[in-house]
Amino acid sequence: MLKNSILHLPAFLIIFAAIFAVLVFLSLLAGWTGVYNPAFPQEPGWLGNQIRLHAGNVLLAAVFLSLFLLFFRIRKKPGNRFVTLVIALSAAFAVTLAAITAVYGPPGNPLPKKYGVLVPFIPKTVHQGDDGLVYVEEVEGMRLTNTVLYSGGEVRHIPDATVAVRSSEDAAVILPSGGGSDPVAVTPANPVYRPVFDTPGFISSLKADLVALNGYLLEKRSASPGDFSLSLLSVLLFAVGCVRFMVSSRWPLFGALVTLASFRGLLLLLRFYESDIGVEIRSMLPAGILPDMAFTLVVFVLGALLTAMVFAFPGKRNG
Repeated sequence: MLKNSILHLPAFLIIFAAIFAVLVFLSLLAGWTGVYNPAFPQEPGWLGNQIRLHAGNVLLAAVFLSLFLLFFRIRKKPGNRFVTLVIALSAAFAVTLAAITAVYGPPGNPLPKKYGVLVPFIPKTVHQGDDGLVYVEEVEGMRLTNTVLYSGGEVRHIPDATVAVRSSEDAAVILPSGGGSDPVAVTPANPVYRPVFDTPGFISSLKADLVALNGYLLEKRSASPGDFSLSLLSVLLFAVGCVRFMVSSRWPLFGALVTLASFRGLLLLLRFYESDIGVEIRSMLPAGILPDMAFTLVVFVLGALLTAMVFAFPGKRNG
């Protein structure tokens, strides 16, 4: 039994390495398409910063997926329950901590630079946007000369303008010089690249929640190493405790679906914590550390309950 528990460690490390590499590649590819412009090459150092940025964004997803796949092995070869859970939690914590340090450096280091769409137009080219056509005679930095817009059967000429882009997912905003004309939004922000497939809404929502959780942990890391360690431990304790759902019945698919739903519930809990209602509830809590650590404490309690249930109700092994 002890051997099966110990073997969970190399299994987790191998699974994580494979999933992390795949997710970083896919995220990097998706990010690159958002800033692709053949007329304006990216500045030096772009790729290295992008790898760091996307590695940080997919890190938690890789950890959660690795634990999820490890649960299938735990279901078949649980070994010693206590040792198995300690190994899974310790491995996930150590890997996440090491990866965060490798990606972001010691606490206090600046975060990787986010590259948005710097120049979304190619000079002397007609661009197809969602609302019509855009033609730009000259592009110099963020300044546009002789921009022609065609939308709704009407043609509009803007002799001189600047373009503002907040991120690769927003609309590019053309700001006519002089302030006499209204700004014009161009969607997508990078009309040079037209994606073949639109990202499903649930994927975008999941990505946003994972980025929010990553941001929450980084905020705690910059404020206090102790708060960061407790927050990370709480999140991973909850994730490891979800193995209870995987072994809850004889049907692996049912356990897998409940486990994935529990992971999603953790991310939705953070969304509620940061919502207007969550902020209002936190404002009613006693002053001090409790409002700032409310999410961490709630997740820690839920994780402790799930872990206790693993020992109180071992569940049924497959077969």
